[in-house]
Parts: sequence; structure tokens; C-alpha cells
Amino acid sequence: MSFKSVIGQDKSIGILKEAMAQGHLCAGYLFTGQDAIGKKLVAVELAKAVNCLTSSNDACDSCSSCAKIEKNLHPDILIISPQEESEIKIDSIRQMQKQINLMPYEAKTKVFIIDQAHLLTAEAQNALLKSAEEPPKDSLLIMTLQNPETLIPTLNSRFQNIYFGEPSEKKIISFFEKENRKEFKEAVEMFGTKVGLIYKYFDDENFKEE
Repeated sequence: MSFKSVIGQDKSIGILKEAMAQGHLCAGYLFTGQDAIGKKLVAVELAKAVNCLTSSNDACDSCSSCAKIEKNLHPDILIISPQEESEIKIDSIRQMQKQINLMPYEAKTKVFIIDQAHLLTAEAQNALLKSAEEPPKDSLLIMTLQNPETLIPTLNSRFQNIYFGEPSEKKIISFFEKENRKEFKEAVEMFGTKVGLIYKYFDDENFKEE
């Protein structure tokens, strides 16, 4: 995949590409907007782009770094998501903090993605504040969530907010028609503009059966 796989988020991706081109990526970003519209996908593609061994300002399909990140096997890229408790607790943040101050094993930039960050407990948010206030130069922290106001103000203020709008169904249908994706009409009928769920339907057989 690459940024080209993201549907209807040209403005957000343009902001990130411009920052990369100028060498001015922020240490921390909030990707905000409705659920399942591509925020996590862009976060992963950004992790690939800043560490890609062959491309500039995008991810490739062939280098070892991008392949490891795509499979969530890269030692310097950590994705934190809520578990069965439907919360992200302080233990997950402490695990991240053990890694954030280490030198990268392989990556140019260590990337930490907290998906659905509105589910961080108050204790976890306060613990995260220290990492947000003093981020190492070789690290990038991205949080995806619907509304930045769900974070404590001191944490919210440490990140640059990039808003992701809802892509149109017309754009989604046009994209998958060009990609010759099978069953895309069925997926769009079920999930509408929730591109993340459409990709999950394509790629996750267990999800598809459910």
C-alpha cells in the first residue's frame, strides 16, 4: 500500500507530504475525524514513508522496512489499540515509554501509533504527557481519535491536529472500480463511507465471515 490507497483524504496527506518534503514533521500528531475513514491507515503509511528505503514522501511495496511495517513486525514501530476492556490503560503507555527513549534498531524514525486514543484512561493520558512534552528527536507519536476535546487540555495542546473528513461514497466506488476490487459494491453497501471497514472486509477472512 501507499498514500495512494487512501480515499478522499488528499488535503490531510498533502499537509504531511509537504512537512516531510521540508523536513518539518512535528513530533506528535492528532488524526481526528469519524471512525474507520482512513486515519489509522494514513498513520501506518506515514510510518512507512518516513522509513522507506527506496521512495521519497511515500511508501513502496518492496523494501524490507515497508514490508515489516505492513505486517506489524517492525521492531521500531508500535501500534497501541484498545483491548477487550475497551480502554487503553497505563501499562500500554509504560510499554511505549520503555521503547521511545531507546535508539532505533533499524528505523530512521521510531513511530508510535495510539489508535482510538479517546479510550486512553485519565491515568494513561497523564503518563503520556511526559513523552509528549519531551519527545526524542528520532521519534514520531500519532494518535487517532474522533474528537481532540476528549483528551486532557495539557495533552491535546502538545500535538498538531489534522482533521480527516468523510469521503464521499461516489469517490469510494470510483476508486475500487479502478482497482478492480471484487465484491466492492457489496462492501460499500454494508459499510458506506467507512473505508477502514471496507479494507478489513477485503483482507480479513474472519471479519468477512462475521
